[in-house]
Amino acid sequence: MTRHAHERSRRRTVGIAVVVALVLVVVLPAAWLGVRARQASSTASSLSATADQVKADANALDLAAVAHDITTLQDQASSLHQITSDPLWGMATGLPVVGARASAARQVGSVANSLASAATPLSQLLPRFDKDAIAASGGRIDVAAVAALGPVLTTLATSASTATHDLADIDPAGLSAAQADEIARLRTALADAEKPLRAAAAAVPLVAHLLGSTGPRTWFVALENLAEARGTGGLVGAYAVLRTDAGKVTLVEASPRKTLDAGPTIPDQNLPTDFQQMWGADATEWAGLNLSPHFPYTAQLVIDGWKARGGAPLDGVIALDQTVVAALLAGTGPITVRGVTVDSASAVKFLTEDIYARFPVVADKDAV
Repeated sequence: MTRHAHERSRRRTVGIAVVVALVLVVVLPAAWLGVRARQASSTASSLSATADQVKADANALDLAAVAHDITTLQDQASSLHQITSDPLWGMATGLPVVGARASAARQVGSVANSLASAATPLSQLLPRFDKDAIAASGGRIDVAAVAALGPVLTTLATSASTATHDLADIDPAGLSAAQADEIARLRTALADAEKPLRAAAAAVPLVAHLLGSTGPRTWFVALENLAEARGTGGLVGAYAVLRTDAGKVTLVEASPRKTLDAGPTIPDQNLPTDFQQMWGADATEWAGLNLSPHFPYTAQLVIDGWKARGGAPLDGVIALDQTVVAALLAGTGPITVRGVTVDSASAVKFLTEDIYARFPVVADKDAV
């Protein structure tokens, strides 16, 4: 072989090596990133759809469906996190143009995975509150599951708070309009969810106590009608006495408030002098005992008034209004009273307006 032929062969070999190197270093990674980007986009879309389904099933109080949704959500979030944690994806975060988008996608993947992991215990807890599960236990609510909800909701609230701050750190410059809008929407949703989650977490121990988690309890439940305003909400139009024990709720008594109006007068000696001077004899009547906006005073009057009637000792007083009744009906399903069917959508209007028009005779209205 001549020197020139040898040189041409060497150059050809070097050229081939350069091409192979470009394929290995540039083309294949770029192709791989393209595949992963499509996978990430598809997974993110599925994740968003599942999140919407969680909301829809939660609004429908289909707890079994919500539990299934959460499991699906965890699988999808884990997949998205795995895709965007790929070492080649990490290299892409440093590239011009696509780097900002890749970095934002990686952050969203991490946030989604953390949130889904925090919510995962709910997939085991929620089915224990399903209507079928309660019916199978003879109508007893699982108070252990109620108590377990508190820490889970606290963890989820903390995860939502952390995620909100992490997403706020993403600079929208360099992102596509769709990606920036999606991140902004997610950040707003998480910020809006944190406060209700923390409130629910704080309320859970109280709910367990109300259900008799630590022993039998007797509660006076006042139904306040917002159509006739009082300090704590509305006129007490009806009442019930409930007994709870380890999750079993028993209705002891339910009557219109007028049953109580006959007397005796409610004692007010356990209330402060300034309260007595402010409200006078009106607060010693069942129709006006909740004139003050300070609910503990109202509860004390109920307890003392119930005792004066010879009623069994009460462990506490609960007040419900139309909006709470509507929420309860969302769980129980509609009820029919004297030919009128009331459900969660119609309860507020029925109790605020329609009941007065439909039943003009006071005794009939009270009975309803």
